[in-house]
Amino acid sequence: MLLGFCDPPPTTTGRGTARAAGGAQIWQRWVDRWYATSTLTPRARGNVRSRLLKVGRWIAAEHPDAADPTAWTRQTCATWVAALDRMNVGDYVHRTTGLEERIGKPLQASTKDGHLAAIRRFFTDCQEWEWLPRRFDPGRALATPRSITALLGPNPRVIADDIWAKLLWAGLNLSHADLPETQSGNFYPFELVHAITLSWLFSGLRSDEIARLRVGCIRWQHDDTPIVGASDQVLARDAVCLLDVPAHKTGTAFTKPADPILGQALDTWHTLRPSQPQFHDRRTGERVDLLFAFRARRVSSSFRHQHGHPDALSQGRCPDRRRPREHHQPPGPIDDRQPALQRQGTDDPVRAASLARPPLTAIHPVLRKNQPHHADAGLHRRRILLPQRPHHRGPYRP
Repeated sequence: MLLGFCDPPPTTTGRGTARAAGGAQIWQRWVDRWYATSTLTPRARGNVRSRLLKVGRWIAAEHPDAADPTAWTRQTCATWVAALDRMNVGDYVHRTTGLEERIGKPLQASTKDGHLAAIRRFFTDCQEWEWLPRRFDPGRALATPRSITALLGPNPRVIADDIWAKLLWAGLNLSHADLPETQSGNFYPFELVHAITLSWLFSGLRSDEIARLRVGCIRWQHDDTPIVGASDQVLARDAVCLLDVPAHKTGTAFTKPADPILGQALDTWHTLRPSQPQFHDRRTGERVDLLFAFRARRVSSSFRHQHGHPDALSQGRCPDRRRPREHHQPPGPIDDRQPALQRQGTDDPVRAASLARPPLTAIHPVLRKNQPHHADAGLHRRRILLPQRPHHRGPYRP
């Protein structure tokens, strides 16, 4: 009791959201027991837990007799698969914040597949740990139906040529004036933000991989001999920049060639980086020296997502090409920083981007929809960035 008048507020996790709960109590106890035993990463365990609690709410409303996982049979599994296939957004959820515009619409195929994968994991683990008798095979009884798997597939985001050129130009010409300020000035040093921005542009890594880059991840070599990044013994174009990537969700640690401009930015921040304590790597469990750390803390994920890429820093707009553009909607502006472009002697960001790093650009055909031109061919040639290879001196050829 709080001062004897009311109960204390519920326990919160993450950004102040209440910990998901609901459904039959016995089902929730089983889910919490699995959560405390599983060896999945915390984020993966949290995703599975939230989906399992949704199953518990469905059980409490439709099948109270199946609240205990020991009572589940193949018939119960078939009933849940059928109910999930007909479920809509907002059904049996803990909260509807952010779902207002989609409530009542059918669930997407990827969402259905994720829910089935979560409950398959739960029953498989419980059977392997001998918590439950093997009354059915979760891989078959809770398999994703073919009608759902047929709708699954990659859905890449194709960035328009002019938008990508704007992002590239904004990142290469980032200045102190572009950084977000507080009443006390810039929270992060310019060199740190510049290094994160170029990592977003040139590294080809996930956001989590960029955040977990370690001190000393950049190495330089010439003719298989390690050299210093700022060495004046060889020309910059003759040196190979190597980037050490930590273990990630699909594989172990590896080394990849990177553009020298990225290596120089990371070396600059490494030189100016104040001494920081070691941090716990969520993926490997090690204590490591993270490159992107400041004031004894990691660079916040909200800053990386909201301000750590050139589109946010330049206050631009990057439309999602997965959504068709209406015929009356004009294309977005080429660049909001025209005065800076004119100072560089060109008002064409595509040409400015190609002049900035010509060896990194290549032409590849990419299928696009809703293109007013080249409609008969169905193909549009798109300029994309590709990593520089040690033996590469001209246009990239696979």
